[in-house]
Formats: sequence, structure tokens, C-alpha cells
Amino acid sequence: MRFRGTSDTRQRLVRLVGTTAGIVRDVWLTFNEPALIRRQQIRVKLDGPAAEVEDRVFLENTSARATQVKLTLSAYAPGNAAPTATAQQAFSLAPGAHDQSLRLRLDSPKLWHFDHPNLYRMEAVLADAKDQPLDAQKRQLWRPADSNFTTGIFS
Repeated sequence: MRFRGTSDTRQRLVRLVGTTAGIVRDVWLTFNEPALIRRQQIRVKLDGPAAEVEDRVFLENTSARATQVKLTLSAYAPGNAAPTATAQQAFSLAPGAHDQSLRLRLDSPKLWHFDHPNLYRMEAVLADAKDQPLDAQKRQLWRPADSNFTTGIFS
């Protein structure tokens, strides 16, 4: 290798590379918003002709101070472009990992059966106090199961 520049520049470069015998590692810079969605856990309970949906959203505040956020959940029925049900909650998110639960009610849900595999989609959007999106998580598929099944859970 041939370097151009002063001997001081060469010495700094040798100190940077060190004794790796020519192996250079990639370096990157990652920028995250102050808060993000890690995952969701969706539980469904049938209540007569309706379904009660609880979505436990696992959040993380990566900043050093509390952040005012708003969490919005939207449930989409199979084949629908518009949300079937929505829920929203504003709160202060302290630094570190936390979870927040929201409930939705679906009237006359399309139940899942192996002959009719109806899968719902849940969207979670985390926004700051000015409604600027910080993070979003889509395509969480879940099913309200009929009474012959013991679980209606997809997470």
C-alpha cells in the first residue's frame, strides 16, 4: 500500500488499523428514534357475538429521559382496507423497556376455521407528542377462533 500525506497522517492510520494484518472491519452508524416498538402479543377472547382483543405492545425508550408518546392500534378484517377497530393511548414512556396493553372490541368478527382461514392484521404506530411517527409495526396476523379451538392467538 502506498499512502500520500505527512508522516503524522501515516502514523495515525497505522494506529487506526493496528496489527490486524490487513483485515479491515466495516463500521456503521445507526440512528434510532428515541422510542421504538419491539414486538406485540395479541390475545383474543370471544364474548358472545363479539371478540375482545388485547394487544400487549413491548416498547423501548432509547433516550436518557422520558418521552411523551401516543400508541395507536388498528385492526383490519380480512380483505378490508379500512380499519375495523382502533384504539389510542397517550402516555409518558420512561427510559428503558416497557410494555403497554390496549383493548379493542370487534363486533361480529370473521372467525377462523380451516375451511375459512380468516386472518386479521394489526398495525401499531408509535408517535411523538406532535404526531410525528417514531415507529410502526404491521402485519401481525391473528385469528379469532371459534369455540371448538382452545386458542385464537397469533403473536
